[in-house]
Amino acid sequence: MSDIFTSPRALFLATCLPFFGFFTLFAEAILPAFLAGSLTPPRAIMRFFDGVGEESGLRFIKALVEKWPLALYYIVSELYSSVSIGILFWQFANHVTDVAQAKRFYPLFGQVSSLAPIVAGHLVFAVTKDRSFAESFRVLTVSLVAAGFLICALHGYAISKYSLPPQGDGAASGKKKKAKPGLVQSYKFLAQSRYLRNLATCVVSYGLAINFTEIIWKSMVRKGLPDARDYQRFMARVSSLVGASTFFVIFLGSNLVKHLGWKVGALATPTTMGILALPLYLAVFAAHLKGTQSGVRTAMIVGAVQSVLSKATKYAVFDPTTQMAYIPLDEDSKVKGKAAIDVLGSRLGKSGGSLLQQLCIVLFGSINDSAPALFGMFYGVIVMWVTAVQSLSGQFTKLSREAGLDMKN
Repeated sequence: MSDIFTSPRALFLATCLPFFGFFTLFAEAILPAFLAGSLTPPRAIMRFFDGVGEESGLRFIKALVEKWPLALYYIVSELYSSVSIGILFWQFANHVTDVAQAKRFYPLFGQVSSLAPIVAGHLVFAVTKDRSFAESFRVLTVSLVAAGFLICALHGYAISKYSLPPQGDGAASGKKKKAKPGLVQSYKFLAQSRYLRNLATCVVSYGLAINFTEIIWKSMVRKGLPDARDYQRFMARVSSLVGASTFFVIFLGSNLVKHLGWKVGALATPTTMGILALPLYLAVFAAHLKGTQSGVRTAMIVGAVQSVLSKATKYAVFDPTTQMAYIPLDEDSKVKGKAAIDVLGSRLGKSGGSLLQQLCIVLFGSINDSAPALFGMFYGVIVMWVTAVQSLSGQFTKLSREAGLDMKN
């Protein structure tokens, strides 16, 4: 798209407006039609699932096909969450912030961004209080699109008033930026460096670990709160808690790395997740064996605590220590390594965890019956993660000293 839309403003609008258009179309046309039963898959497709019973692991695939509009909405929402922060925001920030300002303001961006889930959580909780699912969804979509147009307006103002002039030889000569490497190229580049392989292992491990705990916890929430509106309100409260926890944990995280070193900071997230996941899985096992509603609610609360603290430590400690690990690298490894890890880490973390979960569901029949397998895979990932940090720590110290950087490890 950057080859077609050459100005930052045009590229920004061409990227984000289709998302807002889809969200509007979904709320106004697709969701009402789906709830009215007008968007059921053709019989020719559903015939493939005629033999799928209630106990079959394939029943979830059948449900996914039957409810394809909801699956589509989830996919587009996931894409938007990655594009809005990973691409749109940071490209915009780089266009209006010079290097001297970046050192001061970039850390504040993470601090301020933690307010978003707090506001969003309270908004969802308030909107869903006295409205049906369809009505609350429509109101939330109006709020979402209104926020989107506000973003576009603020972006236009800031770009026109504070945009920096093009810098560097590439801007002067009109050279195009190198494209990000594909999966094969990323794998080949990472295979050549043990340092980057360890760093990639940490990134992928977080994606896998959070998937293995989130899926089992959310299955308990759906079991305890079968009504869609109740589920919305519960998750809204959790979202607010994640934002509030992150806001305060960021202060602790920065001091943790500053006073105890990079290694302790890098180990904080897998250690926290590993400790908190144990009571979660034990609560899930107990709820599954007893089959009582009180057991399910216990698993819901324990899982909420685990999710909130895991994500807070991720944002406050894991992200900064991961970015710090690139600093002592040479320029080529820094640029290519980050691009390769962004490609592999983002894809293998979420998609790999999801594929393994789907395999477990097919083999064991349900996500709850898969809990022992997920438990084993989770702690296998934690061990792999900690091992990678231990190895990376020594390499980080060595490269930092060779580069003359004063970084406590």
